[in-house]
Amino acid sequence: MNVIKEIEVKNYPENNTPIIRVFDDGTSYLLIDEMEEIFTEDEIDDFEDMLTSLLNVEVEQEDRERFIIMTNDLEKIEKLNNYLENYNS
Repeated sequence: MNVIKEIEVKNYPENNTPIIRVFDDGTSYLLIDEMEEIFTEDEIDDFEDMLTSLLNVEVEQEDRERFIIMTNDLEKIEKLNNYLENYNS
């Protein structure tokens, strides 16, 4: 599994920037170190379902900070990036 693209999501604190890693095996990861600094508890609880709905692909929360997105489609990944960049705007 090799990274084919890595995106640092803009508009977040330097020490807590979400990262999207796109892999050549058909998956991507969304990594967020301190979710509670960005999202409310309700948003965190629903985040997996919200991402699944937004991207129309299966998303699994592996742990508190890592979400596995079952696609490496760059259009869907850009949609995710745009959503996250505009989240705090």
